[in-house]
Amino acid sequence: MGHCKGLTDLAMTNTQNKSLKKLAFVSTHPIQYKVQIYRHLASRPGLAIEVVFENGLGSIYPADLGFGGAMKWDLPLTDGYPNLILNELDPIGLEAEKIVRI
Repeated sequence: MGHCKGLTDLAMTNTQNKSLKKLAFVSTHPIQYKVQIYRHLASRPGLAIEVVFENGLGSIYPADLGFGGAMKWDLPLTDGYPNLILNELDPIGLEAEKIVRI
């Protein structure tokens, strides 16, 4: 999992600092070309982001039929921004219900 304490902690932080803007992204898995966007946004003062992934499959070295083998990215896909990978917390999907209720 990334550097995030969790969505509940993020919500509590925002109630303490009303000027903090919140932005959440939801994605099926980490995608290499979105990492720099997430990192840039996470570094901006006054903005708290959270990226929620259904699974962490993009951050491991999956076999990609289009490339004929396993892929290894040249940068870690979940470092440098707050993120939560749901299937690491709850493989049967109950955590997703909490996200919907927020």
